[in-house]
Amino acid sequence: YATDYVEFTGSSNFALDGKLVDNQLGSSVDEEESAIASERAAFQGSAATKASDKKERKLFLRSMATSSPGWQVEAMADITFNPLHSDDVASDCAKQFGIPNMTEWCPPTLQDIGQLANYYKQITLEEAYVNGWGFPNAIYIDGLDWDGTIRTGTQLLNGRKRDTDHNTDAYAYADTMVAWNVQVACGDSTDGTCGDLKTTLETRRAKHPVARWDDHAYGRQASWP
Repeated sequence: YATDYVEFTGSSNFALDGKLVDNQLGSSVDEEESAIASERAAFQGSAATKASDKKERKLFLRSMATSSPGWQVEAMADITFNPLHSDDVASDCAKQFGIPNMTEWCPPTLQDIGQLANYYKQITLEEAYVNGWGFPNAIYIDGLDWDGTIRTGTQLLNGRKRDTDHNTDAYAYADTMVAWNVQVACGDSTDGTCGDLKTTLETRRAKHPVARWDDHAYGRQASWP
């Protein structure tokens, strides 16, 4: 898929127009209740969306990435560079994320926000796999970690630690994607290569399952949303 399809490829038959990418966006973690509903709807309808897109040679691409809200950037600039900033800046920022009981911590970096979002993204990714909803043709997401995981814990990928019991928790993102594709290709078969692949992938997935806990300070909730 080429963005400047005509000028860059001369309308080549060996490339596709970037306009054919069906790039669907979702809400960020500061609107998590809307985000999780949007993701569930997208995954539940993924088979129909792909079938429709295929007729037009489109690629169903879903964003599960997040961004820094403008008010978070402004709050952290105030906290970082203004020695006379109000004591309420951090708490006002924290409350705008709308996560129950996260009242004091304003995530200071995009990496913090991405890993906080991943904590909730693991829910719908696992639901889509376990419930047989399926996935888009491709997903882009933040905080990719070692062993094909996404970081859901509080220690940043750059090594900065938080004082929690879940610093390096992670979810088996890549193995779940591969396992779904094996399921599509093999169906219910457990013979030969299909059986070997399914066993291997479920073993790998079990190393990094969905993990939820209550850490109100850093916005992780065990039973919300």
